[in-house]
Amino acid sequence: MNPTLSLPDELYLLQLEGILYGTLMARNLFKSNVTWSSYPFLPPTTASGFLAALLEGERWIESNGLDLHPRALHHLSEWDDVWAVGAFPMSGQLSRKHLRAHLGDMFNYEATLWSAGQSQGKKLAVVEEFFTDSLTFLVVSSDQAKLEKLQLLVRGKVGPVAKKGCLAIAFDNRRCIALLRATIAQGSEKILGLIPVEEVGQMPLNAQLYRVSMSSQLEKTNKTVRWQSVNCLWTITSGARFRSGVPVFQAGDQAISRQLLQWVSH
Repeated sequence: MNPTLSLPDELYLLQLEGILYGTLMARNLFKSNVTWSSYPFLPPTTASGFLAALLEGERWIESNGLDLHPRALHHLSEWDDVWAVGAFPMSGQLSRKHLRAHLGDMFNYEATLWSAGQSQGKKLAVVEEFFTDSLTFLVVSSDQAKLEKLQLLVRGKVGPVAKKGCLAIAFDNRRCIALLRATIAQGSEKILGLIPVEEVGQMPLNAQLYRVSMSSQLEKTNKTVRWQSVNCLWTITSGARFRSGVPVFQAGDQAISRQLLQWVSH
């Protein structure tokens, strides 16, 4: 990807508290037909689409057709300069890998996966879910008033999220909108959300590598969605730091990668 959007030197950060009902099953990009695990967070595209759905109203049909473009908050006419950077838990735990049945199908344990016919011979899927009580949405804009309006419009609203979850935005957010200033990382800043692997200066041993979708676009010629993704590191524990010299947006002792924001804003 070649980020080209010129971001201003000052942005605002809104953190929205989301209460999760059920496990998080947001399939990561490394899944196969029979083995997949969940992201322990919502990628920028998923978080952006969820907030867009709360503002627009839920669609009865999901499709990649020309009449149903992939949803993104900053693709809505009034919110073109408001970007969701993802939604992240403060605590949680991945489940052990377990089998998930395809109800109504006949299973074939002998044949190879690709030799079965349509809706026949499916093997049990090996699944990994993430358990957490809440997710914090990171939403960035150059317009503080829009973030305040967004907070009022989505608070208390409930919507489906990921494979089988449901998420409610808290009425009482208890978070102030913070000012983000463009600067160069000194190496001591804590990471808000994700960090591209090339910008890592320090990371705990339990940090995990994820291929994370940053933006999506409908290809009208073949009616498919093209995803733009980046290798990122994320950890639920403290200890992650930027490499000295990386362009960031900083608020207090925390910072967001400038490059990541450029990718998300496409």
